[in-house]
Amino acid sequence: AASAPSSSSPAAAAAAAPSSPSGSQGRIKASNFPASTLQIGTWKKVARHEGELIAKCYYAKKKLVWEILENGVKKKIEINWADITGLNYSTPRNRSAYLEIELAREEDEINWADITGLNYSTPRNRSAYLEIELARPPVFCVESDPQPRRHTMWHKCQDFTLDAQASRCKPHRLFFAPGVLNKHIDRLFKCDARLAQIYKQNL
Repeated sequence: AASAPSSSSPAAAAAAAPSSPSGSQGRIKASNFPASTLQIGTWKKVARHEGELIAKCYYAKKKLVWEILENGVKKKIEINWADITGLNYSTPRNRSAYLEIELAREEDEINWADITGLNYSTPRNRSAYLEIELARPPVFCVESDPQPRRHTMWHKCQDFTLDAQASRCKPHRLFFAPGVLNKHIDRLFKCDARLAQIYKQNL
């Protein structure tokens, strides 16, 4: 679980300040950042290749979007910030690997025979994640008449997750490579103090 934000953290700062005016949000460019896995209930989408799963944050529209590329066709799950009732995240730091050796004598070059002690660490970098809970089902859309290098046209569709779980299961959990989520969650909290407060309450 994420550690409690300090008084200088984005969540604490955003919670203490009023929400940004819509005009300033409108000037913030939408964020697009790759996710590795999206899980809703038992349904799971794992990105096998770059671009198959993208999280998007639209600050002016106050929406989150999970965009999925499958068999050459884009689908998306669209979430209004106002429908988010729970939010949690984790952005673990990457830990460096190291090698430590002790030598019997000092030499310009190290001979294996002179090594009297050896220790090392190759820590696994844990994935970052974002988890949200919703008050009502999101909107589902599919790409209409996909064409290369053309603006995507969308139309609403039925829930395309297994057994329509996204319409019934409140939690959505996305996983990201380490370092991907950090600046986007900071920006989200600065734009919406309510979400920052929800995060603090869920700790």
